[in-house]
Amino acid sequence: MDLQESVRKQNGILWRVYKHVIKITPGKTSNLVFSPALINVILSLIAAYKSPGATEEHILSLLKASSTDELNAVSSQIVTTVLADSTASGGPMISTANGFWIEKSLCCVEQSFENLLETSYKAAFKQVDFRTKVGIVF
Repeated sequence: MDLQESVRKQNGILWRVYKHVIKITPGKTSNLVFSPALINVILSLIAAYKSPGATEEHILSLLKASSTDELNAVSSQIVTTVLADSTASGGPMISTANGFWIEKSLCCVEQSFENLLETSYKAAFKQVDFRTKVGIVF
């Protein structure tokens, strides 16, 4: 897998999504914030979870990726380089909060998925009681 080629393909698709969002929101874009990098990470995370139905295949097709491993590699590069703190060299610091919260009664989550979240996505994982407990889950 050529990681740079994967990034290029996925950026191209997300750029088209960005242009579509701008096109359908004329006059309403003065405060629009759209992060193709974070959209990529979120879609990749959904595909990595092995969502039911054809979701994984649709995301792989949309992002022109051959596998979730490819998506995970690109997302890991985004999280560790694009979203890295660059203030020491005069660059920006972009703060994000990546996390995966799932209703604890729905299913069991494999340890390998939890490890993927922590290593590739630098994301928190938590099983919570959305049905009866209301509150902050951080």
